[in-house]
Amino acid sequence: MEKAREKYEAAYSLANRIGDERGLLLSLQKLVELELSAKRSSNALRYLLEERDLLLKSQQRALWAEVNRQIGDLYQDETLFREAISYYKQALASLDEETSQLMRETLLDRLGYAYAEERQADSARFYYTALIDLPNKGLRFQLKQLRRIMLAYQQAGQYVPSLSYALQIKDLLENESELENEKASIYNNLGYTYNQLRKYESAAYWFHKAEPYFADDHEKLAIIYTNLGIAYFNDRDLPMGIQYLLKALALTDKENPHKRAQISNVLANIYLDTQDYFNAQNYNRDAIALAEKSQAPALKSEVYETAAEIHSLLYEYEEANQAYRTHLSLRDSLLFAMRLEQERLFQDKLKLEQTEKEIKLLLIRGEMQDLTINQQKLEIDNLSLAAEKTENELEILRQSEQIREARFENQQLETQRARQALQLVQGRLVLQERERQLSDLAEAEALTKLELAQKEARLREEEQANALLAKDNEIQLEKAEAAERIGLLLSILFLLVLGGLLYARSTNRKLREQKLAIEQEQEKSERLLLNILPVSVAQELKEKGKTTPRYYESVSIIFSDFVGFTTISARSTPEQILSEMNDCFMGFDAIMEEVGMEKIQTIGDGYLAVGGIPEEVPDHARRCVEAGRKMIAFLEERRQHSEIDWRARIGIHSGPITAGVVGTKKFAYNIFGDTVNTASRIETAGEQGRVNISAATYELIKDQYECEYRGKISAKGKGELDMYFVQF
Repeated sequence: MEKAREKYEAAYSLANRIGDERGLLLSLQKLVELELSAKRSSNALRYLLEERDLLLKSQQRALWAEVNRQIGDLYQDETLFREAISYYKQALASLDEETSQLMRETLLDRLGYAYAEERQADSARFYYTALIDLPNKGLRFQLKQLRRIMLAYQQAGQYVPSLSYALQIKDLLENESELENEKASIYNNLGYTYNQLRKYESAAYWFHKAEPYFADDHEKLAIIYTNLGIAYFNDRDLPMGIQYLLKALALTDKENPHKRAQISNVLANIYLDTQDYFNAQNYNRDAIALAEKSQAPALKSEVYETAAEIHSLLYEYEEANQAYRTHLSLRDSLLFAMRLEQERLFQDKLKLEQTEKEIKLLLIRGEMQDLTINQQKLEIDNLSLAAEKTENELEILRQSEQIREARFENQQLETQRARQALQLVQGRLVLQERERQLSDLAEAEALTKLELAQKEARLREEEQANALLAKDNEIQLEKAEAAERIGLLLSILFLLVLGGLLYARSTNRKLREQKLAIEQEQEKSERLLLNILPVSVAQELKEKGKTTPRYYESVSIIFSDFVGFTTISARSTPEQILSEMNDCFMGFDAIMEEVGMEKIQTIGDGYLAVGGIPEEVPDHARRCVEAGRKMIAFLEERRQHSEIDWRARIGIHSGPITAGVVGTKKFAYNIFGDTVNTASRIETAGEQGRVNISAATYELIKDQYECEYRGKISAKGKGELDMYFVQF
């Protein structure tokens, strides 16, 4: 390339000496081509400006317009759109009626694009409209320019005029059967525009209109589902928003981690907004892993910011601090890279402006004959000065950025530490209050046991007294018999016998009362045992002193928990939470007894029951679903008069389990097996106010209930599972 450059520079010098204008123009054109291919914009601009001056002097208007276009293209390639517009306008103004329509069309196109990039949508519209007015242009060309006007207004953030042009395009397409792809695209764009205008129902309508056109294109259909999910979320229809985002996630190619990370991050934020921290954390973890694979710093910054917020709300302060620091580091790196790029563009602009001024000054003075000789030296000097200036400015920028970053991080850390300290104190206060409540309950239990022990001791003492009385009676009877034999004390014997009979009657009455009290205590104990264990298991335990674990081939397990329990607990008193939980669980217990199911246990806000044990029944799945329906109805009715708005997630799964009594002290009836774990995962993947069931349960109740298929949904430790919502 350097040899070619030397050859054309020599040709230029020769043509300049002999006054060959045509040779000068040809050598300058070749030099421009070489400099542009080598991406030396400054040198290319020098030659173009000289060529422009020669053409202006020789009155070659068409070629002069072409050189102006080339200079405009050079500035546009450097994203210097204002400078590009100036040269495009000069080129356009120099055209006459005989000039090629192609040149006019090219310049109008370039001006429209440059004004759109400058966010001057009205000016862009002017030039795109001029393109539409050109003769011999068909419908497709007209639609293309209308679409560019619409996008220019979108780019400028002016969505009302953008909507007007989108509707105009839609009307033109309605009767065109050959332009189906364009229809789908404009429907999607209408949905986007309405979403930006916060008219979310209209946005969803147009996204649904676009949906059938992409039925065979999973990538584009995933985009439509994502847009629908966001529109429904913005309209506060969270279940529909989650449903379409999950569909989008299922359709998105696993080889596209960037898109999957974006969808997972939106899902995490929706669950966070509904205070479902479990699902929010799961999708946020997925988003982080996918963002790390995609190597997209901006996306990584977003997902780590979401992670920090979730950890903070879960009182996981160390994890929150670490995630937030990662977010800040990524964000500041992006800002720094952006500033460096802006500085580079600014330096390029200065260099081109300086070059243009120098060339114009030389042209004015008539010193172009020295331009080629001094060009290399001038270029080296300019490059050295620019490089030195850029290096100094970059070093100052880096130092100021590092100082600002350090100060900002220190401020953030101090703020975060203060916030964490406050939250830790609040957490400790809540824990201390709960420990006090547990201590009170333990004391009450100990007092109850002590009273029972004292009562048993009194009973033993009374039994011993009765035994002594009985023995004394025997002695008295013997004396009476001796007195009778003697005969002299007959009257005394009569009195003693009469007194003994009266005393025995009194003693028997006391014994009956004591026996009744013992029977009442036994009845209480049996009722307590039946509250802990099923009847058949309790009977086996009383008879044998132990129970044998039993395997069940098919049962149905129902899990439930309350949405937002952690947040509600934090803003309520322990007494209020215990009272509310007791009332809710008593209602659930009554439902289980009504439908014929066995309650297993409660853990915090979680409730676990089983259909089909201890006695096997064929309709255990139906009983579970019916119990879930009644639980939701119970909470909805209770919500009308309760201080706290409890909303439950319910999950059901069917399969084999083993059931039996665990422990010898404070024993409990419990269930074991993978079916239990799967039921728990089904519950966590559900939604508030809905009964979520597995495929196994669906097969057992599909003829009795209408169900909505949710698709394959990821469950922790289980992979993807088919899930259904029961429709009531």
